[in-house]
Amino acid sequence: MKAAIYNPYWDTLGGGERYTASFVRLLLDKGWNVDIFSNNNMSEDIRRRFGLDIKSANFIPFPKNYQQTTYQYSLVFWLSDGSLPVSFARRTVVHFQFPFKDVGGRTPLSFLKSRFYTFVVNSRFTKTFIDSEYRVKSRVIYPPIHSAGIGSGFKTNTILYVGRFSSLTQSKGHDVLIRSFRNLHYRIPGWKLILAGGTKVGTDKVELSALRDMADRMGVGELTSFVAAVIQSEQLGVSLAKVLRIQSDQMRVRRRQMAEEEAHRAPIKMIFPIALLIFPSILIVLLGPAAMLLMQSALGGILSGR
Repeated sequence: MKAAIYNPYWDTLGGGERYTASFVRLLLDKGWNVDIFSNNNMSEDIRRRFGLDIKSANFIPFPKNYQQTTYQYSLVFWLSDGSLPVSFARRTVVHFQFPFKDVGGRTPLSFLKSRFYTFVVNSRFTKTFIDSEYRVKSRVIYPPIHSAGIGSGFKTNTILYVGRFSSLTQSKGHDVLIRSFRNLHYRIPGWKLILAGGTKVGTDKVELSALRDMADRMGVGELTSFVAAVIQSEQLGVSLAKVLRIQSDQMRVRRRQMAEEEAHRAPIKMIFPIALLIFPSILIVLLGPAAMLLMQSALGGILSGR
């Protein structure tokens, strides 16, 4: 069986691209012959970024008359930018990662196309918009997780948020998260906030610098160091998953070191309470009865005239 994959945002290597690459990997594991419509072979970038090997898929330039090309495929997977394709494949899956609204989904042509396609979305939130815009009943399939690579470990009071630092429509509202965390930190201290994400698409350097300044003013060292690590990984092309693992390991080490440091400080902090409170109490309990007997015997000797 033969499948065609289209994603107009391969170069961004974001969540939608990981979703698409995971689907490609699934098809390859099932024995499908997969063609990816892309002018650039992104297989090595995808492997480094997401840890997914899809090099056995065929990267081919986007066909000029793709509508006619779709006849030869049993399946077409189309990540939509808001528009609907013209596909004559045996089955066409249109996938949405964004809650599009007022993009012409209610036109007669879009309505006609939607009767023949399967709509898949990444969340229930996206579903509410897509179902209303295109008058369909989409299916929610959440982004896959490679659970085999997740093991047990020491848990920390950490809030991890992964989302690209973008000033475009994909803006994740990192400033809102930081301000909200500041309020939480005052009420429930001991928690840490980590923001991780790409910086290649739509990143405003001024806004990113403002986020760093906001994190510095809060005194959240983990936030500042993590943002710097993610930006560096983005620039060097290092896998974000690897960065997350390394940073989480470093946080565990720092937390363990802090606990050991507090344990070493404990004896020093206990000296004064022991010397001023505990030792006097012990002396009173141990020597008090003997002192009373000594006083009684001395007093008895005096009264008896000895």
